[in-house]
Amino acid sequence: MVGADKSQGQRLLRLSRTVPGSAQYLEEVFERIRQASVRFDGSGEALVHTTWKQYAEGTPLLGLWVAVDPCSHVVGHALGDIQVWSGRTVAWITQVVMDENADAGLRDQFLTECTLWVQQVNEWAKSHQQTWQVSEVIMMSPRITDAWARHAGFEDYRHVYRRIIR
Repeated sequence: MVGADKSQGQRLLRLSRTVPGSAQYLEEVFERIRQASVRFDGSGEALVHTTWKQYAEGTPLLGLWVAVDPCSHVVGHALGDIQVWSGRTVAWITQVVMDENADAGLRDQFLTECTLWVQQVNEWAKSHQQTWQVSEVIMMSPRITDAWARHAGFEDYRHVYRRIIR
């Protein structure tokens, strides 16, 4: 799978209909997405439905990852999509949820995966004659906000975090 790195305890795997083996994690990841959405005042069913639809379409506009431990048990997930926000097209990270502390290697891999995702989206946009390109990742976090800024390259931006992709 894209993003697999067996040299560390935790691994991050990109889930996509076009990535062999992704389907084995879907049921558990969708339940995690539902629970996290409800926990943070969202509509779990609507988010799962939208995510499932994007996954089934195989669109690169969906960013979906699962974090697994050395035994391939799910220990976290991340979810994002491409949205128009404040008049510009951005990669919006909706959820990053870990059951245990993520090691620095997993964090760095996630940041690399976000960059690769944005590059893939931009290639898709160009090949489909879209007039937009994505150059930033946007996310909000109610927890550990200083850590996102200090350790992951996000800057405090209207209480929303923004990471520029060059």
